[in-house]
Amino acid sequence: MIARFILILGTLPLCSVLAQEITMTLSPEECAPGDLVRLSFQLESEAFTEMAISYLSPEGIHPVVNEKRPIEFNPQTQRYEQTEYWIVQAMHSGEFLFSDLTVTLEGLIELEPIKMEPMRLSVTGFTETEDSPTPEVWPPYLE
Repeated sequence: MIARFILILGTLPLCSVLAQEITMTLSPEECAPGDLVRLSFQLESEAFTEMAISYLSPEGIHPVVNEKRPIEFNPQTQRYEQTEYWIVQAMHSGEFLFSDLTVTLEGLIELEPIKMEPMRLSVTGFTETEDSPTPEVWPPYLE
């Protein structure tokens, strides 16, 4: 799932426009308990702007690590780019909604925090199998 937000503000002098695009992805959108999931945020901006993400983990989601990349200027697009990754782990099966995600942009212009669209993660439990009527043989190397 990808969520995109484009902000256009006409507050710079001489009617110049500051355009910013925030992309948020969740990969994979379906997993099993214990799997790692990547929540990615990417900011593209015409002006030097830093992205700060406030995040509350849903119950049953364990934050593992986050990585915030430095702001880089892309000469091909003539825009500043910044990426942040969150690696999280689902502890049990169920539906999890990442709904308390807000992004604050800091730089030339101070903006109000932006509430991101909620993203859903489906965690499916493992399938059950019937017990075998015959037990497994004890491995000889353990005797």
